[in-house]
Amino acid sequence: MNLAICDDVPFHLKWASYYLTGFAQGTGLIFLTMVNEACSADSLERKFILGTTNSVAHAFNAWIPLITYDTRDAPRFLVGNSVTVGLIVCAALTLSLAVFLQRRDAAKFHEKKQNAQEGLVVATAEEHIKS
Repeated sequence: MNLAICDDVPFHLKWASYYLTGFAQGTGLIFLTMVNEACSADSLERKFILGTTNSVAHAFNAWIPLITYDTRDAPRFLVGNSVTVGLIVCAALTLSLAVFLQRRDAAKFHEKKQNAQEGLVVATAEEHIKS
């Protein structure tokens, strides 16, 4: 973020910023793994979502740098660094939303499963009393 705001960034901070910008590329693999695990119950859904996610990721990785990092703006790249920060924030928010929704769905599934088991126990006890 400091690369998008300041002109006179110290060298060590600039180096760390470039390094952390590259860190976002590695988190994509973690996101794809999480999507793979979340869709493990349905292979067709998993294939579709992983294929779509991979295609969008590769399109972004190919085109966003070409569009936003204009070489005439070197070495500052105000637009490119600002877009990169925005995309990293969007990715973090999307990942947080995905984790929240996955946990919510797991809790609903667990609750539904527990209610079904309790219903079986009650039905079995009632049948036993009748006979």
